Amino acid sequence: MSYALAWIECQAYAKEERGDHLIIVGHVLSLTARSEVDARPLLFFRGKYCQLDVNPGITTRPDQGLHGW
Repeated sequence: MSYALAWIECQAYAKEERGDHLIIVGHVLSLTARSEVDARPLLFFRGKYCQLDVNPGITTRPDQGLHGW
């Protein structure tokens, strides 16, 4: 079973159409996040969904950081 790691409860404040998008601005009522150590986020990367592995085995140079992917 899959659960969200975090969620935001909002009340719609404003709506605006921009091109083919509808932008909804919300007033945040509450923010909740799970604190389980084994929680793994769902990602959309390079056109597909995946989850971060607990032990990914990926190494980067100290000066590179994650933005270097």
